[in-house]
Amino acid sequence: MDREYLTPADVCELIPGMTVRTLAEMRARRRAGVRGAKAGPEFSAPSRTVIVYSQSDVHDYLRDIKR
Repeated sequence: MDREYLTPADVCELIPGMTVRTLAEMRARRRAGVRGAKAGPEFSAPSRTVIVYSQSDVHDYLRDIKR
């Protein structure tokens, strides 16, 4: 994937086992002020119905949670 911004479905393709529902739950935690692995990758919401993730933010998230 060479696009800079990814949809939730695109993110799920990059992270094995990730679901769109889990990403939505992570966004809700992040909006509530939670940070770290349980809050998932950073995201942008250019409108109420559009959610996008920067590909670099998704990779940073994966690197940060690596054990």
